[in-house]
Amino acid sequence: MQNPAHEHFDKERLRLYGRALEASDNGIAIVDAARKELPLVYVNPAFCSITGYSAEEVLGRNPNFLLGGDRRQPALENLRSALRENRDGHAVLRNYRKDGSQFWNELYVSPVWGDSGEATHFIGMSRDITRRKSYETELERMANFDTLTGLANRNLFQDRLAQAIVHAQRNGGIIALAVLDLDGFKLINDSLGHHAGDMVLQEVAARLSACVRELDTVARLGGDEFVIAMPELAKAEDVVLIADKLLK
Repeated sequence: MQNPAHEHFDKERLRLYGRALEASDNGIAIVDAARKELPLVYVNPAFCSITGYSAEEVLGRNPNFLLGGDRRQPALENLRSALRENRDGHAVLRNYRKDGSQFWNELYVSPVWGDSGEATHFIGMSRDITRRKSYETELERMANFDTLTGLANRNLFQDRLAQAIVHAQRNGGIIALAVLDLDGFKLINDSLGHHAGDMVLQEVAARLSACVRELDTVARLGGDEFVIAMPELAKAEDVVLIADKLLK
């Protein structure tokens, strides 16, 4: 027979654990590992706040509904392996709220072991990291693209050119480079102002991009200097065709 003092301690501990789950800023979800469909048996308020679903709307469902139709994400395989092998797993997934809006979900799953040594449940902890992903995307964009024109910058251009050279060395083919600058551009800045000069640069960038192939890279190196890398040309004469379009 259990000591009443121990029983009271266990109840108090469970109450505290439950309160911690309810108060957590992270989404917490528990699924029943004993059932093939892995239905949700518990979600905390943070899960509901992140996803837009109420507990009543999700209990009994497999959490895959949060994927919407986006079910070919490479990161899913780690989670599926973790569930098959009854081990911890981690993934960053594109998930979808009840209203259809996308959010980035950093998800950790861990098994809960029963007395028989079998996993009885899986606990999932999720965090909405959409802001962090947006910040990372913006940093990557700033590191690789010219902020004024949206073209590749010197850093990205050099990387793509190096890849094109390696490809050409392995598979043959011709790479052509075209370097362009704008005659009289300083006069535009001096007479009409830098805003007008910026508009001219943006227009030139748009026109150059419209003249090249999808696999070509147009970059702004700085000021009024542009460069175009044209890989995988079958013959040198192809350069003339592209140059004709650029000069019209």
